Parts: sequence; structure tokens; C-alpha cells
Amino acid sequence: MISQNLHNDSKVPVVATKCHVNSDDEEDAGIVNDYGGTIIWNSKIQNLLFSATFWGALLTSVPAGYLADRTSPSNMIQISMLILTISTVLFPYMAVNTSWQFVFISRVLTGCGNGLIVPAMNTMITKWIPNKEKSMAASIFTSGNQIAAIFGLPLAAAFCASEWKWPTVFYCGAIMGAIWLVIWRTTVKNSPQKSPWITEKELAYLERSIGDYKLKKKDFHTPWRHIFTSIPVFCCISSGFAVMMVTVFLQLYLPTFFKEILFLKVVDNGFYSAAPFIAQLITKLLWSIMLDKLKGKYLSNTTAVKLSQGTATLMILVSLILLGYLPDCQKPWIAVLLCCGVSGGFGIAINGFYVSLLSLAPAYTGILSSIHMIVGFIGMIATPQIVSYFRVYPWARLDLMNGKNQHNLLNVKENDSPIIQVKDKANSILIH
Repeated sequence: MISQNLHNDSKVPVVATKCHVNSDDEEDAGIVNDYGGTIIWNSKIQNLLFSATFWGALLTSVPAGYLADRTSPSNMIQISMLILTISTVLFPYMAVNTSWQFVFISRVLTGCGNGLIVPAMNTMITKWIPNKEKSMAASIFTSGNQIAAIFGLPLAAAFCASEWKWPTVFYCGAIMGAIWLVIWRTTVKNSPQKSPWITEKELAYLERSIGDYKLKKKDFHTPWRHIFTSIPVFCCISSGFAVMMVTVFLQLYLPTFFKEILFLKVVDNGFYSAAPFIAQLITKLLWSIMLDKLKGKYLSNTTAVKLSQGTATLMILVSLILLGYLPDCQKPWIAVLLCCGVSGGFGIAINGFYVSLLSLAPAYTGILSSIHMIVGFIGMIATPQIVSYFRVYPWARLDLMNGKNQHNLLNVKENDSPIIQVKDKANSILIH
């Protein structure tokens, strides 16, 4: 069975009814796995738009670390949120009423806002958090990513399936960004010494535990040679590069994986996509609590980050390998469990390379964060291109849809994309 997409006159995937697809008629021989979108962008344009955010972040992450160490990181974060709020509220209008090139520019602007956040926030952490508490602090600080995904993905799916459609997702995000900006502006200060909310006892404890890493004006120079010849710095950067690629897979392509490989309904997709982030949040917090209790008594700070990074790498490696072989569209829970393994490993890694980055050189945390982000964003930019290759040549998807059935494959060229005709005893399936 072949169905025509009226938006762009190209064939859309038709899948067997035995898979979890959008159908209320179990007697249909094949169902179009289509979420009913109104904007048609091919996979190349989609991946270009995904990577646009990372290109924008790459532009601002270079000066962000330098500025974070020498100016107000709190103000930098406010500027970042203002940029993100404006670009988010304008996105639906630009997507509907302009070309994809203008949408690309808006995504670059969004990335420019993103690039300011991490160096500025890392600089603030070094001024507020003692070393022995940084594992828990890093876990709490980065938990916003998981909380946003846990609630945001199902909520976004519900909006997309409602009469309000997908633009509501962006409008809600912009409203929450504006509220957050007001709260941050009125409550947050750069250091404990400037906070009106801190007690004298708390201030004395932080000054004793952290010390003063603020550089004098005459010392505003960066030891570039020592940074680029430091083995610990290279370890943090290489780990961050790999983790950034995993981040892109989880945040951008997990819903696509569940749609195109497991053929889930749009609302089911939202809940399944949120599950790995729940696992990530729980794993990260429990692991950091355990580490903070062991530090000083049984583990040094260095041993703790090495143990975390080694455990995380093993979890992610095993889960990703199995993810390529075990998932089946009739048993989506297998894929969800493996994605939870990948996500949980990422949560543990926060207590590894990320805590190490915050502890290496507190006076230059902003600079180190910028270097780390530049390398990491290169990995994030590369990921859409890698994913695009496998989406255009989806040979591995056949076994996921049809289990152990025997297939007759016919490769056809259409619209510069290979088409695979899959025939078995029960179904005739056409996929892009």
C-alpha cells in the first residue's frame, strides 16, 4: 500500500498494523505513520535547522568564558534568557510565514543565547559551592534539563495533538522564560558577599570553604600554554565531546526514533520520550548523594570523578550497542529501557567530567567552560549530519519492523532518497 502526502506529493511511510501506529482500525492492512504536520521540510533541512542552534552557541561561547571571569555572570545569564525568550516567541510566526532560511537565522539567534549560559553559570558555581559539595550542586544545577524534558515532552505532545497545535509549545516556553527572568533579576547575585539573603554564619562558612578566586585587574591574563598542555583539561574536553553527542541524540532525536522506528502515536511518543529523562534525574541525584557521603572518608575528589566517568562510559557504551539490535516495534519498552540506560549513564557522567571541569582551576572556570563548549558543540553539530546519513539509508530499520521475517528488498531512487520495498507473507510495506 502506498499513500500520497498532499503537502509535497511524496510518498510517506506505510507500516504494518502490528506496530504501535496511529490507527483505530485494527483491520487495516497498513497505516500511514504520519503526525499530520503542516510544514514540510525534508531531512536535510531539518538537520540543518537542528544544527543552527549549535552554530549560534559556538559563536557566543568563545567570548562568554572570558566575559564570565571578568564581568557579571548573573547579567550574562539574564541577557541569555532575554535572547531565548524573544527568539522562542517569534519562531512560530517565522516558521509559518517565512522560508526555512529565516527560520535558520532565528535558530542561530537561539543558539547565541544558549552559548552564554554554561560559562556564566559555571563561574557562579565556583563562587558559591565548596569542592566537597560540587557533585550534588552540579546534579541539581543540571537537573533543569531533565525536569524540562520530563514535563515538556508529554506537554508538547499533548499540545501538538490538541486544537492549539505546535505553536503553543513555543508560546508557553516564552512565557515561562519571561517569568523566570523576573525572578532571577530580583533574587540572584554573583557571589555570597553580595547576596542580601545570606546569613552571617552561611557567609563565614562559604568564605572559609571556598576562599577568594577573584582575580585582581593586574592579573587578568590567561595561562593558555598551561591550559592546552594540561592532561586533565584534555580528558574533560574529550569526555564532554562524547557526552554532547549523546545529549543531542536524547534531546532532539529520541522522539524521531520512537516515531520512525517504533511507530508510536504522538501522545505515546511524548510519554516514552520523557522516561529516559526521569531515569537520568533519579540516577544523577542518587549517585551524587552517594559520592558526597563517600568523599573525605573513602574517596578523594579525583577518585570520585574517575569512578563516575568510568561507570558512565560503560553504561552508555553497552546501552547504545544493545539499542542497535534489541528494540522491536511490538515491544517498545525494550527500547525505552535501553534509552534509560544511556540517559542514566549521562546523569552519572555529570559527576565525572563536569565536576572535574568545575574544580580544575576556579579562577579560570569561565575560560575552561568556553573551551569545553566549543569542542562539545562541534560534536553536537556533527551529530545531525551523522543521524541524517542513517535516516537516508535506513537499512537497519527493517529488522525492527518485521522481526525475523524473510524480506525481498527492492532499492529504488525517488527524490534523491532510496526507497525500500519490503515484502513478507503478511504485509507489503514502503518506507523512506
